[in-house]
Amino acid sequence: MFSIFDAIGIQKKRYGNQYSDGGYVILDSPLGAKHLLGYGVGLDMTFENELTEGWGINATVFDHTITDIPKLGPGVKYIPEGIGPRDDYPIFSLATHVKKYVPEGEDYILKIDVEGAEWAVIETADFSRATQVIMEIHDLEVDNSRLIKKMNENFYLIHIHGVNCHNQPYVYIDRSHKMPRYLECTWVRKDLVTVTPNLENRPTSLDRVSRPEEGVLDVTYDFLRPCDKPVSFVVNDEINLKLVKMLITDGDEIITSPDVARNDRIFIIQPGDIFPYKQIMSIAEFQRSVAFPVSRNGLFNMELRFILKGDDLLSHGKEPIFNVYSLRNYRT
Repeated sequence: MFSIFDAIGIQKKRYGNQYSDGGYVILDSPLGAKHLLGYGVGLDMTFENELTEGWGINATVFDHTITDIPKLGPGVKYIPEGIGPRDDYPIFSLATHVKKYVPEGEDYILKIDVEGAEWAVIETADFSRATQVIMEIHDLEVDNSRLIKKMNENFYLIHIHGVNCHNQPYVYIDRSHKMPRYLECTWVRKDLVTVTPNLENRPTSLDRVSRPEEGVLDVTYDFLRPCDKPVSFVVNDEINLKLVKMLITDGDEIITSPDVARNDRIFIIQPGDIFPYKQIMSIAEFQRSVAFPVSRNGLFNMELRFILKGDDLLSHGKEPIFNVYSLRNYRT
């Protein structure tokens, strides 16, 4: 979903705030665009001002939530409106604004940072005349993967940056991957460039901490890395099967016996186990086979639940597993 590319022959550059939020990494070329539409500028218009001055293009910026207007460059015009899926003053659709502010047939650059309203715009808008789309996407604990896939149909993702937001800096995708709740993304239209896969480590030299006041949070880029330690999950009951399917990642498998495991790492879930979420989410940390304390009718016994093939040593897990299978049989 988030595969990143380099445009052959075009460098990337950071425009706007060079120290924190308000700067964005884009391809250093308008790619034929003569206009910029910027949404959600807040109190920082350095991006729009620098881009219009550097490229000799015009910009129309929109934000209906501010009363104090930041300093505008000579090529920048401010409109106190916002963007949404339909026209309902002071909100207007992208189509309405393009028709009003971009000459017929001409391309434009699009920047959107509208605190979650971007999903409805992606759902409804036509981006076919946008050369680059710079967008901060929010609330990634909600599954909007189909809308990201929609973007990827006609655009290449050429930059991504995790935002160190307050409270919860990331959400889990599966047992092996987590991602920031907010991401700054830059896409370029596919018909304008030729690309190769981007192999940079992240954050890159062009990225900055978005919110210095929050400190350096654990903004992880795990979601861009393939899982190099796949696990075979042994599951024989319907409830745990459904839950395991929600957490597995690429390379994992679900089997009914450890004897047929393709992977070197095997995790066993017994019928009646209360789903061992903490243990599964910690599997990547296990360096050897692990026996866990398992409670059956209130009595704890150590049981081998994680097997690392070829490992003769054994460690002991601290998190207990609770099994209610025998209690269930007793009640019936």
